[in-house]
Amino acid sequence: MQRVLGYSAITAGTSQLPLAAGIVIAAGLASPLVARAGIRKVLLAGLAMFAGGLVWFAHLPVHGVYLADILGPSLLIALGLGMTFVPITILSVSGVRDREYGLASGLVNTSQQIGGALGRALLSTFATTRTNHLLAAGHPINQALTLGFHTAFVGAAGFAALAIAALALLRGRHPDATPAAATTEATA
Repeated sequence: MQRVLGYSAITAGTSQLPLAAGIVIAAGLASPLVARAGIRKVLLAGLAMFAGGLVWFAHLPVHGVYLADILGPSLLIALGLGMTFVPITILSVSGVRDREYGLASGLVNTSQQIGGALGRALLSTFATTRTNHLLAAGHPINQALTLGFHTAFVGAAGFAALAIAALALLRGRHPDATPAAATTEATA
């Protein structure tokens, strides 16, 4: 946003506040939704929203405008992320003994951090490679950067699609357990 749209650091940072708020709101809504609809449905919906926002971002115009082009996909991604956090946490501790909750939670957090770092590194490599090729071919910097980011967004949407496919194919012991049922069964 700073490089392509010319935003200051403050403006670029402030523009991300709706994303953060959307994640918080969606995470708060996810728990009652899991209780009503089940873990799998809420997680699939969250992943689908996340993937949809990424695909939307992959089609941003070079000279996009925040309200018309960036806010919508940002909010869709935020809602998707927020909707995934609760089901993932429930699944990670489902069936775990009480004394091992901390370990299970720590493993999930560590996996998220490592996976996020590796994913960002890979997607940054895709974006940088595409941007450099476009610059070498004589494309203007704003266009090259935008198209490089498009490549990263498509790659990230592909990862989300793989997660959706894995969730659709995987059959756990309690794929649609509600939090109360998962906790009861874990302590039984």
